[in-house]
Amino acid sequence: MEKSILSHYKVLAFFSVFLLSIIPFKLLAQSSHQLEILYSDAFDRRGRDDQLVATYKHSTDWNLGDSFFFIDMSHLGNFENAGNTYLEWQPRLSLGEILGDEPLSYGLFEDFYLIGEFDHVHNKRVSKNTYLAGLSTNLDLPGFIFFKMSLMIRNDPTITGHTQQVSMSWNYPFTIGEHNFSVEGFLDAANGEGNSPSYYHGQPQLLWKYSEQINFGIEYLYWHNKNGISGFNESAMQGMLRIIF
Repeated sequence: MEKSILSHYKVLAFFSVFLLSIIPFKLLAQSSHQLEILYSDAFDRRGRDDQLVATYKHSTDWNLGDSFFFIDMSHLGNFENAGNTYLEWQPRLSLGEILGDEPLSYGLFEDFYLIGEFDHVHNKRVSKNTYLAGLSTNLDLPGFIFFKMSLMIRNDPTITGHTQQVSMSWNYPFTIGEHNFSVEGFLDAANGEGNSPSYYHGQPQLLWKYSEQINFGIEYLYWHNKNGISGFNESAMQGMLRIIF
């Protein structure tokens, strides 16, 4: 029974990714590219390990949904730990557009989506993929550019069984005087999988929009039971430069 559930789950995940990848480019509504440089000197329990991270983000809005991709390259300049890479691709397919050419809105819910997610991590200790699939929605909250919520089945093939994950991401702009700011970020929370404990991982950001292309700010990272290790909690405040192009 367990294998049957996982087989259907993997089919749904790969179907979502495949369908989004073959949509003709003429359906592209808009896309954005961002490069973020983050630095912190508090990335271990003693608070004395520095880390430089480069993140590339690409988001696309389609007539039939949207897609978000990012890749992190960390430990830049630290040759002992160099080569730590993490990437994530998250396509969504609008149920409203598929079923009736308009969003399935209801109250605070702007639309509902089929969502698939592919995660890959590679460093000197591990190289593996993780697969997720489920349902997602956009919430119509006052002042927010977007507030997305997703409920997915999560499967790490290196761990026995599967689990559930809830994910949220948001963007809230505001102005102080003549200066524009935003509060952005995400939060992932998952139940335990196999012998691994449950975890949650969030990275809220506060950004000052120096210009349309240049943002400065800070990001707070917190990861409870990081990498499925009970009691291993990571906490770090990072300075950030974002370049939009």
